[in-house]
Amino acid sequence: MKLFGMVLVAAGVVAVASSGAVAAPCTHDLDAVIAAVTARTGATKAEKKALAAAKKLFAKKSSSFGDDVSIAAGALKALEKGFPGDAAFGAAVSTAGTAFNGDGALFRDALTADVNAATNAKAKAKAQKHLDKGNSIVAGAVSLTSPAAQFAAGAKAFKEYAKARSALPVVRSFTAKVDGVEFTPAGGFSANMVGEDLVVTGHTADVGGESELINVSLRRPFCFGTFPLTGLTALYAKCPTSDPTCPEGTKHVDDRGGEITITAYDAKRKFVEGTFHFVAEKQGDAQSFVTVTEGTFRLNWRVVKLTAR
Repeated sequence: MKLFGMVLVAAGVVAVASSGAVAAPCTHDLDAVIAAVTARTGATKAEKKALAAAKKLFAKKSSSFGDDVSIAAGALKALEKGFPGDAAFGAAVSTAGTAFNGDGALFRDALTADVNAATNAKAKAKAQKHLDKGNSIVAGAVSLTSPAAQFAAGAKAFKEYAKARSALPVVRSFTAKVDGVEFTPAGGFSANMVGEDLVVTGHTADVGGESELINVSLRRPFCFGTFPLTGLTALYAKCPTSDPTCPEGTKHVDDRGGEITITAYDAKRKFVEGTFHFVAEKQGDAQSFVTVTEGTFRLNWRVVKLTAR
């Protein structure tokens, strides 16, 4: 197995994909392990104790990818003790390991890019120090043979990565291209948490009584990873300045699909960073569509309270 893109040896236990596993973790990387644990009842006192410990950890509220790595480490430690050499849990752990490795490498690559791009020398040096320490922990885990020990090392590494992220000032930005042309959000851009939905929006300046709008949204839990944009989760529109709600016929919705990738998420600072792309058909006209590419955002979100009517 690899831990965040670095080669490690897999042993013992880790996850099988499960659809619809409901738990507190903020990524879906633990779904396989959760499904495997849920499917078992335990034949011995040791097995029942291990399952109870894992379920208790899965119920903990998580607000970051690092939290999920810590939860995985604790759950695997319990399962390795209660179910040594168990084939079903071993397959589940392997699946989860693959998911965590992919997202972990994505997380680290995005953080590395942000550290390299930082212009504040003091902040950059501090972030680099924690990034290097985290990378050193991951590299040192190569000799570990237990998945629980590997994830424990990953949890320590992500504490350093979180410190690196926190050391960097938030430089707000929103970029994209529409049919290959730069989308310039001179009219403003924002991120709002509306109930359980993150809504990221960018507007161009008013030109000839019209402004362009790009809107992408994602429902929690989503603190890290790549998710499909389907249905009404993304849209492009040219809106009359006199009617910012964008009347029917001006909107292009993402009926042809796309993706949004969350590369950084900090619930405490209300910070989110990611990329997106989608192809959208015009409502009522399948022959008219736009292609939105190279979308990026780096924003602090504002919580919008829903008012009951």
